[in-house]
Amino acid sequence: NWLQRCRMSFGNASKFRRLQDHAVDAPKRRKRSKRNTLRASRRLRAVPGSQPRCTASCSDCAGGQYADSPSATQCTSCEPGFAMLSPVAGSQQSSDCDECQAGYISNEYAATECTICTAGQFAATAGNTDCQICLRGQYAEADGAAACTNCTAGSIAAGNMATNCDNCTAGRYADADGAYACNDCPRGQHAAAVGMPLCVNCAAGRISSASRATECTACTSGR
Repeated sequence: NWLQRCRMSFGNASKFRRLQDHAVDAPKRRKRSKRNTLRASRRLRAVPGSQPRCTASCSDCAGGQYADSPSATQCTSCEPGFAMLSPVAGSQQSSDCDECQAGYISNEYAATECTICTAGQFAATAGNTDCQICLRGQYAEADGAAACTNCTAGSIAAGNMATNCDNCTAGRYADADGAYACNDCPRGQHAAAVGMPLCVNCAAGRISSASRATECTACTSGR
């Protein structure tokens, strides 16, 4: 039969038996191979907060990023206007990206902190990506402002990004809030002090013959 012919062709009986055993064990080896492949795939599954980086392990997402699914193949970055203050690494949820509060900004992806707006600037609402400058007539004295403040009457901010207002000098005035220039007192009026919102008329018998007067002078005798 075929078995005897195979033995005769191989000559060596022990060699024939080894080949025969190898053929019989082939199905078992295939099963073991499938089990090993399944184990390997299970080991490679990422847990939330990590991603597969190679064929052997997963790595935590860096700060400012998160992975909210076990099947994630890459980390997702926090959007501009948001920052991940904690955790330092391995975030599992998008809610770890905190919206920057008013007065602070974030203008990049994967930020781990919000940047404060410096004096003379502001960020009016949460989630801002850029600080806005205070326009002339306004100021922001401290860092982290959510709004600029108008200069009060009698004072001005002549340029943008002011951190304070300057009083009008004597002989000048600013009669409204938010002014960026002082006006000279006209003839017949004066402003004796700094920071005046209005000029004062000269009293009877006294005059100011030029504009920007700081005081009125008495009329000469006979006049």
